[in-house]
Order: sequence, then C-alpha cells, then structure tokens
Amino acid sequence: MKTAFTLFIICFFVYSSSAQPGTLDSSFGANGKVTTFNSSGYFFPYDAAIQQDGKLLFAGAGSLTVDNGITGGMFALRYNADGKIDSSFGINGRTEHDFKNFYNTNFNPLTIQKDKKIVLAGSGADNPFKDISYDSVLLTRLKPDGSLDSSFGINGEVITSVKNKNDGPLIRDVIVQADGKILVAGSRGPDFLILRYTPEGKLDMSFGGTGFIYTDFTQGIAYITAITLQPDGKIIAAGKAGEWAALARYLPDGTLDESFGKTAKHLKHLMLIFHILLQ
Repeated sequence: MKTAFTLFIICFFVYSSSAQPGTLDSSFGANGKVTTFNSSGYFFPYDAAIQQDGKLLFAGAGSLTVDNGITGGMFALRYNADGKIDSSFGINGRTEHDFKNFYNTNFNPLTIQKDKKIVLAGSGADNPFKDISYDSVLLTRLKPDGSLDSSFGINGEVITSVKNKNDGPLIRDVIVQADGKILVAGSRGPDFLILRYTPEGKLDMSFGGTGFIYTDFTQGIAYITAITLQPDGKIIAAGKAGEWAALARYLPDGTLDESFGKTAKHLKHLMLIFHILLQ
C-alpha cells in the first residue's frame, strides 16, 4: 500500500534597517521557516491571508480519507504570528471539509469577512471516473474557530452547477463586497466566469440576471486569476486570454463597463496577471 504525505513549508523574510533586506526572519518559526507535515495525504496550498490579529491563514486542496476511500477536499490551516500552529483553530490548527458527492476540489482560494468568518471556494466533479471536467462551483464558510458555519447555504455548503456540455468551472479567486455579498471568479471553458452570492449563500439574481456572468475573448481560452473592487463598486477581473494578459471591468450589476478599454476589455500580449492592487 502506498502512503501519500505532504510537507508544507512557510518562510518569512525581514526588511528593516537593522538587518540585511531579504534575510529570513529568525523570530518566525525555526530561523524564519515553518514546516507542517500532513500524514493523511497530499495538501496543495493555494491561497493565504493575514487576519487583523496577525494570525496567518492558508487554504488549498488535498486528499481526505472518507468511508475508507480517497476523495478531494478543502483544507485550511492557521498559524500564530510567530509561526506556531494555532491549536484553537479546527483540530490542532487545521480544518478540512469534504463535499461528499464531489471529488477533487481544485485551487481553493479564501477570503475573510468583516465578522472574521472565512469563505473557501473551489470547484469539483460529481463523477470523476465518468467525466474528468469539473461540474460545479463549491463554497463553504467557517466560523473564526474553524468550525463549519451551518447558517451558510445548506449546512455550510453551497454547490452551483454551471457546466455547459464539457465545459466546467475552475475557481481561482474569491472576495467579499462591503455589503457582505461574495464574488467568486475563475473560468468556465474558454470564458471568464464571475458569480455573486448573498451573505447567506444564495445566488444574487441582481447580478447578471442569473447570479453569474461569462465574458469571452476572441484571443483564445480565457480565465480569471484575480478580482478586485473599486471604491465605486465596479469590479475588475484580470487573467489571461490565449497568449494575452486580459482585463475586464464590470458595473456593480455585472454588465461590462463600456467606458473601460476597448468594449470594456483590455489586452497586453505575452503577459499573465496573478494579482491586482488598486492605488
């Protein structure tokens, strides 16, 4: 029998006048490094966030053993500011969630709400042995202590099917608006995909008329890697279309903002955007 495991490594670097810039911060973990062993299977960290209290959150996809079988699941880990695992979060600093009828959740970005609850997003296939493409967008929300928030969706889960023939979703970013609504972004097949949910986990039908929107680019297969909000509520999505870096801006109701770029889109050849920051 083969055994799968993961060694998760975090490094912190320091920048100050009293230390060489870029050197490891020896006050964090063991000489600036933290390693976390996952004996239950693989863990693929995808996203990270810093809480207001300085604690560090990491999220990603991994394997879970459920009913004597291996399935894909969402993971979250939390560390104290000094790099020690936060034992008050979940079980020994870790929480994992299995969508029982889905396999191989992917990427799993996270965001933190104003009330300190944590939203995890991803995508999954309900029958990976029949069809390897992802079928649905998956969301779960955790309380600040890492336990499942049963007031969100149905018992803490939201599952939205957006598959079209063989084109399923891949989710790469999630953010929360000032009004508590949740924006989830990625791709479906060759198109940009953005969904918006109410704070309770229901699709927001005021967004695009269906709760989700698609945007195609003639330059090739497109996907969103990052999404952000302007102070006026407009939404900026960044990613890739073919061999081009791609940007699109939307009005708060999900319609393309025609005042942005050419037909609300902007392209730059041979670039890939991973993050957006508004000045």
